[in-house]
Amino acid sequence: MSRPLKILHVTTTTDRGGAEVQLLEFITHSSPDQMVHHVVCLRPLGVLAARMEQAGATVESLNLSSNPAMLLKGLWGLRRIIKLFQPTVINSWLYHANLLALLAKPFPPPPLLWGVHNSGIDPNYLKYNTRLLMSACAKLSSWPKGIVTNSEKGRTYHVNAGYPLAGFEVILNGFDTDRFRPDLQERTRLRNKLGLTPERVLLGMVSRFDPVKNHAGFLRAAARAVALRPELAFVALGTDVTPQNPALSLALQSPLKDHCFLLGESDEIPNWLTAMDAHVLNSFSEGLSNAVGEAMAAGLPQISTAVGDNTIMIGDCGIIIPPADEDALVKAMLEIVDMGAAGREQLGQKARQRIKDHFSPASNVQNYYKIYKQLIANSGH
Repeated sequence: MSRPLKILHVTTTTDRGGAEVQLLEFITHSSPDQMVHHVVCLRPLGVLAARMEQAGATVESLNLSSNPAMLLKGLWGLRRIIKLFQPTVINSWLYHANLLALLAKPFPPPPLLWGVHNSGIDPNYLKYNTRLLMSACAKLSSWPKGIVTNSEKGRTYHVNAGYPLAGFEVILNGFDTDRFRPDLQERTRLRNKLGLTPERVLLGMVSRFDPVKNHAGFLRAAARAVALRPELAFVALGTDVTPQNPALSLALQSPLKDHCFLLGESDEIPNWLTAMDAHVLNSFSEGLSNAVGEAMAAGLPQISTAVGDNTIMIGDCGIIIPPADEDALVKAMLEIVDMGAAGREQLGQKARQRIKDHFSPASNVQNYYKIYKQLIANSGH
């Protein structure tokens, strides 16, 4: 029996984000007979670190800040970890981690696999340093032995930005349908907590606060929709999605007041999804959205902007609208209300089955494992 591969994952954070959640799912569903995981986080440990350890990985932090002067500390720390762990493959996740992993790898190096997880972001939403980082990664992108993204649009975007097409693979996200599933008891408990009667139609949005996620457009559309369908209610969860965020003050004003709940970050996302009647993604840009996949696994119809490969994932299990089109979003919200409880349940069951059939964590893990084995074979290790 062959020894398990030793995979060193280098990630910018272990906070809750799309790539970070997929890393957790990957660790959780992989077999220790195939792979041993060690996670190195550039920033201080976040909320997912403990769950990664519970899933069998060892996790440590380089405790870097955003100060560029910390680069030398990060290089020294990562090289020390590589020397001690002796990985079979280094897999980095997102731009900061990709660059540091490339600069820190020893000679002769183990194969390095970069991970990029977006399909294009308007530069107006990016900090100057982030634009510099993305440009540097594009120029250096021929140096890693392979690159992975989670959407076809993500691959196209990065190739157009200067990344090589050769060795650039697409691995679709996988979603745990045992963890994300309908639960009538939790639905009743959480809707009661919000004071919602059964006839109220709850539309939810699960996403950290970020201009790219377009919470402002979601709230403006919600205000228009609730004026036409007063049975509507809205809930939003994610980092900094709270009443204290001044950018979300519309949620505290009429007509949304008493119809909209900003709950911030939560460890109960699977349960909150069961309380919803449909899920909304209103982003300007995505790769393949975890929020959409998890909501589909939980049995929810979708309203989503046509970004990344979300249209492929959703298929005919929801309503697709153009980005930044609030008229279309209002219309979609009203359509969800008007299809009735039976129509929403039927569409939600169809969405859950689609995730089971096409987006399983097991296939995600095996696709990564095949790439790791190929990189090792190509490197002669």
